[in-house]
Amino acid sequence: MELLKNKKVIIGIVIFLLLVIVAIAANNNNEANKPATQIDKGQTYDPDSDSTISDPPGKDNDTYGTNVDAPNIAGTSILIDDGISLEQEDTLKFALYDHFGGQSKGTTRIAVISDSIIPVPYDPNNPSSFGTINFRIKVNLKDTYKVTLNYYDDLESVQTIIYSTTDQQLYDSGVISGKSLNDKIN
Repeated sequence: MELLKNKKVIIGIVIFLLLVIVAIAANNNNEANKPATQIDKGQTYDPDSDSTISDPPGKDNDTYGTNVDAPNIAGTSILIDDGISLEQEDTLKFALYDHFGGQSKGTTRIAVISDSIIPVPYDPNNPSSFGTINFRIKVNLKDTYKVTLNYYDDLESVQTIIYSTTDQQLYDSGVISGKSLNDKIN
């Protein structure tokens, strides 16, 4: 009889622990899929890019000197910490705009997923003149893509390669430099 009581206690403990694990996993999954949320009047927090985006109510987008069709691209500035220049950041934004199109084609937001950034370690035995950063982006808060960014020693040129989540290459910008969101796409 004592053995039967011990089995019931052990089974109860195991079931309780399983329920706790399932609850924690469900909560973590909900945290990972959180959409952008308004944190203050006129400010939105984007969890993918770990950025706060200013968007005051009742204010139209500033269009003076900017391309009104370009999507909102968030989180690219964190790549500067991994070695790209401001000019290369602008050229990356141009390449993303070139591939995904702008607001007229339904692309309103592109965000670099900040916890996906993986700089490829420099190999001193390889005489290449570029560094590489791999990361993921989220388009319109739902579709995820993989990106390989090759950035060159001239501090202006980049090559942006975009892949589907199944590693199918969708776009290769070739080596481009001196571009920004203000440049026209073909």
